[in-house]
Amino acid sequence: HKPIYKPGVCPRRRWGMGNCAELCSNDSDCHKDEKCCYNGCGHDCIPGVCPRRRWGIGICAELCSNDSDCPNDEKCCHNGCGHVCFQPRVSKTLLNLTFAEKYKTV
Repeated sequence: HKPIYKPGVCPRRRWGMGNCAELCSNDSDCHKDEKCCYNGCGHDCIPGVCPRRRWGIGICAELCSNDSDCPNDEKCCHNGCGHVCFQPRVSKTLLNLTFAEKYKTV
């Protein structure tokens, strides 16, 4: 089946190595808004990250408590005061990797 590339980026890897198993090969192997990310040794399904918060404080309402409260592939993110659903951010690196993967020659 053709790989699917979901919006958002893998979270910044914390120090150290993760599980050395290959639990996914691309985003289509992962549930909902999870992305197939390198964990320092292997690949695992991990939720994408919230967009960078703009200056200031958002509305002080708790409109979600976790990603499953949000529609589609949106993430429940802190807006400076409360939590609201946002589209996960897409980095230039991810866009370049997606483009390269889509149009690579074998």
